[in-house]
Amino acid sequence: MGWYFVFTVGVIACGSIPKGYDEGGFAAASSLESFMSDFQLTAGRWNGTGSQLASRRAVVTSLGVLGAAAGAGAAVALTDRVGRLRAWQAFAAVWMTGFLAVTMASGRLGLLLVARVWGGSGPAG
Repeated sequence: MGWYFVFTVGVIACGSIPKGYDEGGFAAASSLESFMSDFQLTAGRWNGTGSQLASRRAVVTSLGVLGAAAGAGAAVALTDRVGRLRAWQAFAAVWMTGFLAVTMASGRLGLLLVARVWGGSGPAG
């Protein structure tokens, strides 16, 4: 068993790190008081009903999975056209730009929602 084989297996084994990092990190961050306050997801700053607030929290958290579904479909087509390496590079760039946009959202709910879908499509590829 050569070094190249071991290296290749290691790289492939790390392929799911971005998806796990995205879901786990965002789930932890979205439960922070500062996050909920910035995006008006606390009961004191919410104007609607309690069930609407719960629904909004669920939507914000789950949009990454919606993006992953779209990204998985796009990955099939892109990989066939440009190859695995270039598709992987493209989806890594999508994930990074989405993560950056989530970081920059800071109270802008619309940007957060779009960035969650965009960033979620990256790790799926």
